[in-house]
Amino acid sequence: MTTPVPVPDVAAVSELSRRAARAELLLSSATPAAPEPLRFAAGLYRIQAAVARSVAGAHAIEPLTGHLDQDADRLLEPASRVLRYAAEDG
Repeated sequence: MTTPVPVPDVAAVSELSRRAARAELLLSSATPAAPEPLRFAAGLYRIQAAVARSVAGAHAIEPLTGHLDQDADRLLEPASRVLRYAAEDG
């Protein structure tokens, strides 16, 4: 019997959302050189929070196994959102 892998909880989603909000707050008072990194960080934190929420939701329906060869299909789409954001906006 395998032990299900732990997944992001509400605290992780909340923390990522808090970080995004902080980056956006700093963005409002940023010097001309700083807006792009802050904008990117805020967006990245938002995407990561969405991915954590998605993975936690999928895990609640059917627990992840902790084995990448078995879980990859369920993780690929959410994880690809982070890569897509980094490639398009990074």
